Amino acid sequence: MSTHLPEAPIPGSKSKGTGGPTNWLATLVLVPSVPMLLLSIAALAMFYIAPVRFGSLLAKLPGETFLRTALVFAPATLFAVVVLAFLYAIDSGKVEAGEKERPVSAPSRGRLTAWVMLAPSAPALFLSTALWGLSFVSPTRLERLIEPLPGTSYIRKLIPFMPPMLFLLVFLLLIYLFLVRSDDEAVVEKPGGGINRFTNVMVFGTLIVALTALAFTAVALGAYYFKPDTFASIVARIPFDEFVRSTMMFAPAVLFALVVLAILFLKKPARVYEDQGEANEASAAGVQVREQAATLVLIAGLSFSAVAAIGIVGTILYLLVR
Repeated sequence: MSTHLPEAPIPGSKSKGTGGPTNWLATLVLVPSVPMLLLSIAALAMFYIAPVRFGSLLAKLPGETFLRTALVFAPATLFAVVVLAFLYAIDSGKVEAGEKERPVSAPSRGRLTAWVMLAPSAPALFLSTALWGLSFVSPTRLERLIEPLPGTSYIRKLIPFMPPMLFLLVFLLLIYLFLVRSDDEAVVEKPGGGINRFTNVMVFGTLIVALTALAFTAVALGAYYFKPDTFASIVARIPFDEFVRSTMMFAPAVLFALVVLAILFLKKPARVYEDQGEANEASAAGVQVREQAATLVLIAGLSFSAVAAIGIVGTILYLLVR
């Protein structure tokens, strides 16, 4: 299944747009998500800039109220991410119906090297993100975790920098695997086919992450209502301050993924352009390059938010078991 992003409109050509209910749904999701995202980022910034004032504001909020709000917010937001990602995949499948498939060819040496590099880099990215999340949520637990390891001081210094560095490496490797073709690979596909497949894989990965996190938060919400004593005993292992920090990291990551998915939806209405000759091909190619660059930026943000969500969930699980 490959994703079909809008091709660059050819000046002077006729087009047929398909708005559809999915675009309306994306708009409805985007309108409240943007201010919520800005509010969550502002709260996180306030925590860093004015921690004392932020702590005094939190002190006015009862712990039970904050817990209820978080338990309702997380599943609702994750459900929206799941729905948008699922509809995106379904909508893309309809657009691509009837097109010729790309022939499978043997991987080149460069692509094989990229896969070999990706194998350890991806798990290292998730692990470093979880450690970075733990350094924010509970610095004391992080110290107890890394204290027995050799080179503790170096690990402590690398923790803030490893997630973005590894993410950049993994993202570039994926770009190479999906967008760069070697000379010995016979490729027959529409222009932009590589970035379409790349986008679809990233959206599918976000869907898997969101489904996993949704199941986790749904179980927590169910336990809160149906097994309150068991839930209270589990949550008691996490101090209120650490729970607040976890929520502050989780909210921007999920809301950002929601906003990006909504933008991708609004960005890809299916259009069929009638060819008006070769005179407009140069300008159309320039527009298409800009469209693909913008799509790569959106996919990078979506992927990073998904990785951050994985790291935060891993951090919370560690807090629960330790």
